[in-house]
Amino acid sequence: MHAQHIDFLDDFLDRITAHQGRILEAITNYSRREKTKLMCPQFAPVAALAAPEADEPRFRALAVANYVCAMWTAWLSAEEQRVRRTVSPKTGNSPWIMTPDLSSRTIAEFPTGFAEGVKPNSR
Repeated sequence: MHAQHIDFLDDFLDRITAHQGRILEAITNYSRREKTKLMCPQFAPVAALAAPEADEPRFRALAVANYVCAMWTAWLSAEEQRVRRTVSPKTGNSPWIMTPDLSSRTIAEFPTGFAEGVKPNSR
């Protein structure tokens, strides 16, 4: 995979980590504001891009696919935690724990531009 694409994936991982941080910050702020002790989710770190088994296209592709899979899992895990905290189970009101900009009741798509970044270069 071309180096700029790996940089793109690393940048995307930074965006996932920032998203997780915003979720944790919203939970912490709500807990302080409401003077209640809430459990914060423990987001597992995404493993670094592994070296391929062999320097062949199929092994390089598999290594990158596994890396993207780990990112997708991290994204979905963060979104699951966010969505669980958007609507109060007692009142049905939203926003609840999440800030208004994080209070969508649906799982967010990968950030804009992700699909464009992983398309192979056409030559």
